[in-house]
Amino acid sequence: AVVSTKKTRQFEGGSRRAQNKMLRLTLALMVTMAVGRSEHFLGKENKKRNVTNATAMQLLVASCSAYPKCVSLGLTSGTCCPSPGKDGKMLDCCQEGPTACSAYSTCVEEGHTEGTCCAEGSKLDCCQEHPTSCSAYSKCAAAGLSEGACCPSKEGQFLDCCYSAAPAKPAAVAVGTECAIYPECVSLELKEGACCPTPDGIVLDCCSGGSYADAAADTASTAASAGSDPGAGPGPQGAAEGAAAEEEVDADVAAATAGKGKPPR
Repeated sequence: AVVSTKKTRQFEGGSRRAQNKMLRLTLALMVTMAVGRSEHFLGKENKKRNVTNATAMQLLVASCSAYPKCVSLGLTSGTCCPSPGKDGKMLDCCQEGPTACSAYSTCVEEGHTEGTCCAEGSKLDCCQEHPTSCSAYSKCAAAGLSEGACCPSKEGQFLDCCYSAAPAKPAAVAVGTECAIYPECVSLELKEGACCPTPDGIVLDCCSGGSYADAAADTASTAASAGSDPGAGPGPQGAAEGAAAEEEVDADVAAATAGKGKPPR
């Protein structure tokens, strides 16, 4: 009986240990699944956030060094495309785009550090879809990132210095309010946007003279009125000339009839 009780206790102990082990495994599996779902969710959120950033921002390859024509003019540092300042403009040397070898980190890694590598029609294999070198982006260069890849980095991440805020789309201009259709506004160099009225509802002084269409309509109306007025006569001088011509004709007819003059004209 003692032996039987001992075996029963051993069995019960083993059973409890097995149950505890199974419970621990179950808990571990639940934690693993929860973490996996969390990472999956976060991955989606990160991906969505990246897409949102890409939509709201645009890459700004502004460094002079990324543009071979600018470099050939001695503009090897600083910002050219656009130039610095609130009213920065694209210099003429920016026209062919950022095609310098130094603007593409893969080209630099292959030893192409000077000249043009990525011009349309003659791109090297090292050229990517857009410049990736930190030096091509003036904000990255200003932050001290003058070497390597930033946009994206080797880890595939786009740094904040790669972007500039996307320009706001101009507000739609209502038909008939455009500055460009009012001659006086155009003479004041107001050729874009709305003037009559402005988006704030203000009618500028240059609108008072009317639009090109108004002027054309007035001219046409005046011409039509002059041509269709039945009361308009030849005037005093025309009337006198007409009377004199009639008298001359009557005299000729009378002379011809009497045989004393020339035949009527």
